[in-house]
Amino acid sequence: MMKADADATTCLMDTFVALELLQKINKGESWFFANTQMASQFLIKSSPSSVNGYIESSDKLMYPLFRNLQSAVLEGSNQWIRTFGLSSEEVWKAEYNTEEARLQFLRGMHSTSLHFCHLVAKAFDLSKFNSCCDLGVGTRYSSFTLRG
Repeated sequence: MMKADADATTCLMDTFVALELLQKINKGESWFFANTQMASQFLIKSSPSSVNGYIESSDKLMYPLFRNLQSAVLEGSNQWIRTFGLSSEEVWKAEYNTEEARLQFLRGMHSTSLHFCHLVAKAFDLSKFNSCCDLGVGTRYSSFTLRG
């Protein structure tokens, strides 16, 4: 059993219901919560479609950057130094300096590519190419190179 405020926990769980991540089930005098199909598909680590790797990776670096979203828009500049006190290159080097950290990052990128790369492939005629390489890590704009 969790030691948490019942009203606050119910409010949080109801928010997840509104986001369609949980379903609320009435069982007599009690309410139970269960994952929706979408939550089970995308948020459970063992699911082949899980985006958990991306969420964990983003939690460390991307989420803190959003604290400075207003400055980014007003200045038109990245916020790495304001957020972390380091350049993007220094942050990436410090954060991904071990094999396990690099593998975690790759798991995150892989989990998102499962859901979006097919859209790129369908949007363009790529039939003359046999490989694609993402070169956008750490740059202002993501880009890729196709080789025929």
